Amino acid sequence: MKLSGIGNRIINLRENKNWSQRELARRVGINPSVMNRIELEERPIKDFELDILASVLDTTTDYLLGRELQEEKLVYQSPEGLTQLFDSLGIDHIPKQLIDILQQVHPEDVDEIKKHIEYVIYRRKETE
Repeated sequence: MKLSGIGNRIINLRENKNWSQRELARRVGINPSVMNRIELEERPIKDFELDILASVLDTTTDYLLGRELQEEKLVYQSPEGLTQLFDSLGIDHIPKQLIDILQQVHPEDVDEIKKHIEYVIYRRKETE
């Protein structure tokens, strides 16, 4: 008897991505038989596995644990925020296709992207 439903939530998210159980296991870095037992709720999920699963499945640990009734996707939808990011980097033209892609980026990843762009600019200046 399933008590938590965590297995069903994992299965639904995995199937929404059209991934096999084996593919999810590969992405999480665990044995496929362990993934099977997790989905069947025959084996508890370790803390670090839960964190990786949530990240790989683009959801939250609270959703997987059943603390949230709906899956909440953190999506960066602010074109103004994107404009500010590129302005701060001295980039004055942003292709629409790039904006469309970046609107799917989680807000906490925007700072990471900025650091990468700043590093690439720094590296380019060092080689010139």
